[in-house]
Amino acid sequence: MKKRGSKNKVLKYAIIGVIIIFATYLTYSTLTYYKSGIKETGLVFCEKEECFLAPGDVHAQVDIYLCGEYFNLPLDKGSTEGPHTHKERNLAHFEGKLPYHNYKKMVSDNTYIKLGSFMDTMEVKFTNQCISDKCNADMCENTGKSGKLTIKVNGKENNEFREYVWNDKDKIIIKFE
Repeated sequence: MKKRGSKNKVLKYAIIGVIIIFATYLTYSTLTYYKSGIKETGLVFCEKEECFLAPGDVHAQVDIYLCGEYFNLPLDKGSTEGPHTHKERNLAHFEGKLPYHNYKKMVSDNTYIKLGSFMDTMEVKFTNQCISDKCNADMCENTGKSGKLTIKVNGKENNEFREYVWNDKDKIIIKFE
């Protein structure tokens, strides 16, 4: 009877030890991850002479209005190596890798995350004067007035149009009114 009780005690302490080791490892890993800044900046990795930044899963909401009507972008369009959409309406995604200058600590080519590249992938005409089939001074049939293209990013006017480099959680509103 005594032997069985001591075996249970040993097993109990072994299980508690494993739990403590696992909890310590999990805490250490979590702290290391958050201290590294990977969540905010992405992961930099180098292959031979080239370095890349893997920014993680970056999303931006892109709402488009043409003469007051909501314009739907295509769903599930584009390669996961570049800007693309999934099943969420008008949500831009990027999960690829960006060329990175390791000495300057900056992305050396941000073409993939420019709004113009995203719109090209969606096959939507987009310039600093046009969106889809509407260009500055074109008439809006429903209002009888000529329209003008504007863009706001996170509530602030933006004049970069195609060159705007979108960031995670941006709210981009493009209007032709």
